[in-house]
Amino acid sequence: MSLLEISSRVLLSFLKRVEGFSSLSDEDLLSLVLPMVTVLEYEKGDIIINKGSVGDTIFILFAGKVRIEVEGKENSPGLELKRGDVVGEMALVSNDPRSANVVATSSVVMLILDVETFQTLMMQNWQVCRAFANLIGHRVLEQEKRHWKSGNISSE
Repeated sequence: MSLLEISSRVLLSFLKRVEGFSSLSDEDLLSLVLPMVTVLEYEKGDIIINKGSVGDTIFILFAGKVRIEVEGKENSPGLELKRGDVVGEMALVSNDPRSANVVATSSVVMLILDVETFQTLMMQNWQVCRAFANLIGHRVLEQEKRHWKSGNISSE
């Protein structure tokens, strides 16, 4: 599936429901985001993101299912993502290596934005910046809760 096979109207409607992009106007989505989006397909079992790799893209799950392998444990149940979920944003804002593997558990279609486009969007639109700050804040809180529940408590 290519970007040409997904109509602008379908992508616009989809992105309006994605956290971080829902605050953008139709005009901004059409002029700033859609021209910069790349569409990639993955098959079941493909590793989409490798733990430890450089974070230079943000992924938006358009179709299919993926699992985040927490702490790289292959047999861990991981976290399942749903359509519209964003992954990879933590490495973009922290400049740290990717913190987990992301694996396709079915055929998957991802929308991808590179770091330059993502940073431009953040600088040009305070609403996008705020939405991603909230998203990242929620992710950090979820991680802390999982660590507390698992007993992996740090004294930092």
